[in-house]
Amino acid sequence: MKSHHSCSTKTLFLGLFLVLGGSPATAAVLPVTDFEATDFTFTSLTIDGVEQTLLTGSTAALSSAASYYYPAASSSPLTGPGQADGAVSGLNYGNGAGNIAFGSIFQFGRVISNQDYIVVTDLANTADSPDNVGFRLVDASNAVVGTYSIDITSGQFGSALIPATSYTVRNNSNGNGIVTQNFVQFAVGFQLSDFTGAGDLSTVTGIEFFAGDNNAWDPSVVALATVPEPATGALLLLGAGLVLWRRRRV
Repeated sequence: MKSHHSCSTKTLFLGLFLVLGGSPATAAVLPVTDFEATDFTFTSLTIDGVEQTLLTGSTAALSSAASYYYPAASSSPLTGPGQADGAVSGLNYGNGAGNIAFGSIFQFGRVISNQDYIVVTDLANTADSPDNVGFRLVDASNAVVGTYSIDITSGQFGSALIPATSYTVRNNSNGNGIVTQNFVQFAVGFQLSDFTGAGDLSTVTGIEFFAGDNNAWDPSVVALATVPEPATGALLLLGAGLVLWRRRRV
């Protein structure tokens, strides 16, 4: 007769093998399909069917931007010139920048890990598609790391994540109001493994917008969504298995 202890032990080690990397995920550029938010600030993003709640907003340093956006219903709108950097920084999708240029950089304040999803959004008129965008990796001094790059096409953003919302548009150079307009938003996630090229990934702390539709991309949020390390899941599985094993021995 086969021992129940033996079966439980084999099941435990099989689970540990799978969690630790026996069945690795395949890297891919993936649309963000759902979200939760409070006061226009993301609290979770769903990528590949998994809700990610460990989010880190970037600090933006835009090469140039024609305009910036804020919700038309906002009680504390952005005002004045030069607000585009702040409008894209953080996790607030209510503010955004319009028609930013190549050379714009987004820093995350820490090294990007292999488990992180880099998430970028794009505002678009309700009848328009997202922009084509391309990124390089940079270190904390904003220097380009190696030869890594990624090109993301309009179609990879998938369907609109955020429905039409009324925004006021202001000129970034003088803060003057231009128009109030409805925008939808798209979002896509990708990982370091989706980049092509070579270099030292251990120093990567941000990304640079360098290809695609120059003076056209309209981001509101550039962020990291952190997937827990496989070891964390393994420890939880190991603890549960040991409790089960001890109970069966009693």
